[in-house]
Amino acid sequence: MSQLTKEKQSSMGTKLAWCAGDIGFSCSWGVVTSFLTMYYTDSVGLSAAFAGTMMLICRLFDGVSDLIAGAIIEKTNSKIGKCRFWFCVSMLPLAISMILLFSVPTGASLMAKEVYAFATYFFMGVICYTMANIAYNSLLSRFTYSSQDVVSVSTMRTFLSIAASLGVSMVFMSALAKFGGIADAKAWRTMAIILALIGFILQMFTAIFVKEHDIKDQTDQEKKEKRKVLPIFLLVLKNKNFWCILIEYLLINAQFTSLYAYYARDVLGNANYVGVMNMAALIPVVALQPVLSKLVRKFGKRRIMLFAGVLATLQGVIVMINPYSAMFVLTGMVIGGLGRGVFMGLVFTLSADLVDDIRKKNKIDAEGVCYSTTSIGTKIGSGLGTAIVGWVLALGNYNATLEIQAGSTLTSMTMLLGVGSIILGAGMFVACYFMDINKTE
Repeated sequence: MSQLTKEKQSSMGTKLAWCAGDIGFSCSWGVVTSFLTMYYTDSVGLSAAFAGTMMLICRLFDGVSDLIAGAIIEKTNSKIGKCRFWFCVSMLPLAISMILLFSVPTGASLMAKEVYAFATYFFMGVICYTMANIAYNSLLSRFTYSSQDVVSVSTMRTFLSIAASLGVSMVFMSALAKFGGIADAKAWRTMAIILALIGFILQMFTAIFVKEHDIKDQTDQEKKEKRKVLPIFLLVLKNKNFWCILIEYLLINAQFTSLYAYYARDVLGNANYVGVMNMAALIPVVALQPVLSKLVRKFGKRRIMLFAGVLATLQGVIVMINPYSAMFVLTGMVIGGLGRGVFMGLVFTLSADLVDDIRKKNKIDAEGVCYSTTSIGTKIGSGLGTAIVGWVLALGNYNATLEIQAGSTLTSMTMLLGVGSIILGAGMFVACYFMDINKTE
């Protein structure tokens, strides 16, 4: 970036248009993360163990597809910019893939259902969401002008997308009940169509109004350099901070949100508590965002994130005091939500910091590869979290036909929400400790 552009700020309209894209993702991938496992087990009739294993297998493919998508973006030259081009291309396939995902043929054999579930989950997660999400996140350093601009946009994005996720989670189960209930496959498909359409419309705002700056200068420079992707890959992969940031993304997204619907109904005794649990987890995240940039300026990004890791760990400690008490569970989730709020508000800026660090040290732009951490971490993290939920339910002998689950099933749920949260929080703290991008702050 030139010295002149460093002093500029993105317009509020551009910032809101970019945030609309992530709200769109909340309507698609966010719903998949929270409710797909229950759709598979309680409506389609698939086992929790199959759902978990299938999701993990797809996540392994994701590690490769994310890097390929980043490489494709790096090699692209377009009049509307390389990141914006691929975001526009991938929006419609993403919406279609979500509808297909929640349209498992009800009359098919068990094997046919499993094959269909794998194919559609692979299509949405490994292909459609990969390209859309990497292109979207790569736009951040292409339309912003300074590090302060990046922090401002990122906190706004987190605030709005989490608010959207909260809104969706609050109405999802009640809306599903009105359309036919958990066991009705048509009800799930109707919800998928509505949310896919809303998500697509929101992402249209991003595609139309968020424009990359200095496209001609970037294109001419890249043509002169005749950029080769492999050296960029190797350079980024050798950077310790890339792996620390990737781990942060993985742990932030592996939050077992698909467990909430089961936990509310079977452990706390009220299915409608799923909305309250999501409120406890997400409202602190939303409330923190308006003041997060001020806290960063006062205490530094690194110190704030280390403290947040401690808060995230405390969630599990408090839950384990009495995992059957709504008061203890919700209190723990509120405290953990404050910790996650810091990470969710700042983790996007870490990828931008990595881009700037590599640009300064090596004189190259590597947005596509650096921002692949966002997609890899989001998908593998959420997929791994969902997979773990499926495995734990299977180990606890979950039975979708029972109104009251066995004691072993309830124990498996409480251990996952409690001990699992401790492990995730501690991991976030350790990854931040070894990251040195913001060590001087």
